[in-house]
Amino acid sequence: MEKVQVSINELIPLIKEKLESNGTVTLTITGNSMNPFFFDKKTIVTLKKPNIKLKRKDIVLYQCPNGVWALHRILRVKENYYVICGDALRILEYIPKNKVVAMVVSYRNNNKEIKVDNFLYNLKVNIWLLLRPFRKYLIYVIRRIRRKN
Repeated sequence: MEKVQVSINELIPLIKEKLESNGTVTLTITGNSMNPFFFDKKTIVTLKKPNIKLKRKDIVLYQCPNGVWALHRILRVKENYYVICGDALRILEYIPKNKVVAMVVSYRNNNKEIKVDNFLYNLKVNIWLLLRPFRKYLIYVIRRIRRKN
């Protein structure tokens, strides 16, 4: 099967349509903002419409104020917005709740599928969030190790 790279802006109408019919959508991640959990052009995520109340640690697809689409983690839930940040980023984003289109229910790295309700996955996420003040240094070390491999 031939892979075709398409801009997310071209796919959003199709994604929204599929999610509205309670379907799921599978996408390959591009970018490094969700390292060390998601990897550029290697991680495949499965998305669904957020039919439940979103909570801290959920990963969501949303539109940024500048029109760019992103897939990042919710750090805090406020009344009208979410505080969101990529796992490899330090800058927080304040995203209105109506800008969130989908949530990640599972992802695949190296042909291994991981559901976001998996105990071990959640343990790793909790540790990563606790290490947030030290991430800058951890990310540097992780990237150096990966370059050598």
